Amino acid sequence: MARNLGVLAASIGRGEEARRHFAAAIALHRRIGARTWLARTERDAHHYMALRDHFEPGKPIWLTEFSCDGSATAAQQETFMRAAIPYLEGHPSVFRYSWFSADPIPNAKLINSDGSPTALGRVYISLASNCP
Repeated sequence: MARNLGVLAASIGRGEEARRHFAAAIALHRRIGARTWLARTERDAHHYMALRDHFEPGKPIWLTEFSCDGSATAAQQETFMRAAIPYLEGHPSVFRYSWFSADPIPNAKLINSDGSPTALGRVYISLASNCP
């Protein structure tokens, strides 16, 4: 989850928070010997921090299609959502955001096939929304 929070923080211009999250994820991946995740996290840290360095301060941010990847459980998706949404809502530069909810990531779906909200969808609906 620290890697995803690093991506999110960097995407909305919170460089110091992004660095902390990426550093935590990199340390964990090194400690448990997760070489593939270590490589992905180091790549993402470099990429997103470079983007942050080119960000124009004050420009509104529209963050689209964010969630955990397909390996995350429903509980991990919910934990990330509950951390990410208040974080986005509290950032003055975030104008809009959208949760990624599609077939490649089944545990991130917000809507059942009959159109009713999934358990995660109900969590998404319940979280505060300050968007105009």
